[in-house]
Order: sequence, then C-alpha cells, then structure tokens
Amino acid sequence: MTTRVTTATEPEPAAPSLNDLAFLAGAWTGEMLGGVGEEYWTTPRAGAMLGAFRLIHGDETSVIEHFVIHESDAGVTLRFQHYTPDFTPWEDAPLAFRLVAVGSGRARFVSPDPSQSPDTLEYSLADDTLTVRVSGVKDENQPGSFTVRFQRMIE
Repeated sequence: MTTRVTTATEPEPAAPSLNDLAFLAGAWTGEMLGGVGEEYWTTPRAGAMLGAFRLIHGDETSVIEHFVIHESDAGVTLRFQHYTPDFTPWEDAPLAFRLVAVGSGRARFVSPDPSQSPDTLEYSLADDTLTVRVSGVKDENQPGSFTVRFQRMIE
C-alpha cells in the first residue's frame, strides 16, 4: 500500500473584505414588524460603507438606525445604533458585529459580545430581494429571530 504525500499547499482563503459587501449598496424596502422598513446602503469607498434605516407604521416613523461598515487591519466591522424619530439613541453605544463569512451575495456578521442583542446579522441577495436575518434578539417585543425580505427600490 502506498501513501500519497502532497507537498503543494492550498492557498489560504482571502480574508473577507469591504468590497465583498458591494451587493448591499442601494435602496431597499419591505414589510416588517407590522410596518414598512426602508434600508439604504452606499457603495464601498475609502474603507467604509454607510447605511440608514427607518421603520414606518402608518404615517409615523417609529425607529431610525444608522450603520457604518468599516474595514481595518483587524477585519471588517459593522456598527449600528437605534434612535427614536427625535434622534434619541436607544443604546449607550453602537452595537458591533464582525464580518465572519462572505460568499457570492452573502454575508454573516456576529457580535463578539455574547450579551449583545441581537447577536447575529445575515444578509443574502437573490435577484432583487435582499434577505436579512436577525438572530439572538433578547427583547420581550421581538424575541428570538426574524427575517426581513427587502425589494430593491426604483426611484
């Protein structure tokens, strides 16, 4: 019996980068949590992507969020914070997530803080539908996880 020894090593996969998230860029809308959500993302540029979100119930904005995805030598981090319509923050500091996996039109962010709620954000794009799965929610109004399917807005 012979054993085959391979001396060639497979190349190390490239670390996830900000450019892997270009699929998020654009304007998105979808029904969620009893209202309509709108999410906006800029294209990756100069080491960052910016985003904004609002949740509308009837004629009222109930939630606003601001996002930044930043690339550094340590990796790619997504941070966001919730606000009331008068721009009062819900949290003392932004929530933070590390980009841990990417694929064609897919990205998974996980919080390094196990007490953070939510603890995981997963984005996937198929055709003009952006699916966002929010997991690890520790809130009596929306416990567990939920999924939002956004359609690309044509303006």
